[in-house]
Amino acid sequence: MLSRAQLAVAASVGFLVMAAWLVFLKPDSAALLGNSQRTQPAAIEKKVSAAEAPDSLQPMQVKKQESYLPDQSALQQRDRLYKEFEGISISLSHGQQPDARKVDELLQQQIQLVKSGVLSAQDAVNYCQFLSKAMPEMDQQINRYIRQLEKL
Repeated sequence: MLSRAQLAVAASVGFLVMAAWLVFLKPDSAALLGNSQRTQPAAIEKKVSAAEAPDSLQPMQVKKQESYLPDQSALQQRDRLYKEFEGISISLSHGQQPDARKVDELLQQQIQLVKSGVLSAQDAVNYCQFLSKAMPEMDQQINRYIRQLEKL
């Protein structure tokens, strides 16, 4: 069994790892939402005199290519999940064990976010591994989630 000092050190290290994970691995919401301006290729224009142009000539409408963009609610859910995980890390750094049911709910949310493409499976696995080390009593449950994530 770990002493309180060892547990506090382990939790502090875990908190620092989690903070670094949040800072460096959190995808930019603006990039995911496609807020950056995309330019369409410039059309090649042929100069035609007014006499040569037909009366019915209408500007051609260019259809935008749709790409996968996560919706705002999924991004907000991901951000809430990060904050909940941060709270768990802080609790662990203070020697408090989080509620196992709450952790289980968060891990289920994490899988849903991976399935929706808002969170990478590798980031989710990394956090599960951190939780597994910080909460050895939940090791079996967490490993089950890791196996599910590795299949995605």
